[in-house]
Amino acid sequence: MGNWKPSELIACVAALLLCVMAPSGVRAQEAIKIGVILPLTGSSAAIGQEDLKGIQLAVDEVGGKVGERAIHLVIADDQNSPNTGLTEVRRLVENEKVAAVIGSLNSAVALAIHAYTTRAKIPYISGGIVRDLTDQRKSRYTFRASVAAGQLEGVIAQFVVQNGWSDVILMGSDYAAGRDAVAQVGQTIKKLKGNVVAEVFPRAGETDYAPFFSRLADRKADAVYGFFFGGDTLRFVRQYRSSGMKFPLIMTDVALSAGGVSQTLGKDIDGVYSVEYWFNGLTDEKSKAFISDFSKKFNMAPEGIAYCGYIQGRAIVEALKKLDGKVADGDVFAKAIASVSFDAPGGPFKFDANNNPIANGYFIKWSWDGAKPGTTLLKTVRGITQDWSPAK
Repeated sequence: MGNWKPSELIACVAALLLCVMAPSGVRAQEAIKIGVILPLTGSSAAIGQEDLKGIQLAVDEVGGKVGERAIHLVIADDQNSPNTGLTEVRRLVENEKVAAVIGSLNSAVALAIHAYTTRAKIPYISGGIVRDLTDQRKSRYTFRASVAAGQLEGVIAQFVVQNGWSDVILMGSDYAAGRDAVAQVGQTIKKLKGNVVAEVFPRAGETDYAPFFSRLADRKADAVYGFFFGGDTLRFVRQYRSSGMKFPLIMTDVALSAGGVSQTLGKDIDGVYSVEYWFNGLTDEKSKAFISDFSKKFNMAPEGIAYCGYIQGRAIVEALKKLDGKVADGDVFAKAIASVSFDAPGGPFKFDANNNPIANGYFIKWSWDGAKPGTTLLKTVRGITQDWSPAK
């Protein structure tokens, strides 16, 4: 180097310094990894895929990046198993180094993930409905994009009592979320001076509801409420219809509006009621745009779980916008997520103080035209928190 001119030597040193510094600069522009954990195989694969499509749409709306940083979704299959979910979330956090985790629809899986991500101080946006996520076991790192079990049941209770259906039979799958929802609708019916005729809890995965219906057929009642999901919903509604039970049937949110359940039920859905936090019969501009964009991208109309996934993805995107893509740590990211608010399909979205969404409740009646299901909106209640209850 003794023959180099001073100016050449300075230029060389500067170039070397740039090379040394380059990895840090490159790291600053590396993709932001977001873990997505959903049931993508097995009996719940349809709703898992539906949730994933909603997440993908929210990320695609911003071109897959915030500022100069790409958003990279690292996808895992929880197989609807708490043990598998825990193993996969550990892999996402410890090996993939994700900045946040979103997903899960099964309550037991959600609770397992929640316990781990809370200890790891990683933000987690769940689609699980078990109340404890944002209640007894709440954490500043855990958020819910769907509604809590029982959150919309007050709308059901209010509607049935005001409609003159004061004596109601309550039925729900025998696990935490089912009991949460039945308890909430029952308490509210009693508060409104109605009467709970019976509370019945068939096991999750029940294949024969006939013995339950036969015991209830002679009871004095005006309506039946059901909290069942997936294959349980299909069996419950079909067997209810074939049992000869004549009471109006009311199902909880998303039971009918996800996973193609309403289409699969066919004529058996005619005349069934439900409460929803979003459904594709809404006509506000954001809902119409969401339905159009989702349908064009995936060649299918969005249902309730797709909306849940979209909210999960939007909450991440909006938080990253607040941070200009700079995620310092889990505490900073969680604080940004807690503060997001945005115009969503159906109306403005934000979390309450417990990181649970403030939702709208739409009480609808389903119909069947011989080829596809339809909906008629009967009542809308806005601004429903996890502990909302109608006035007496």
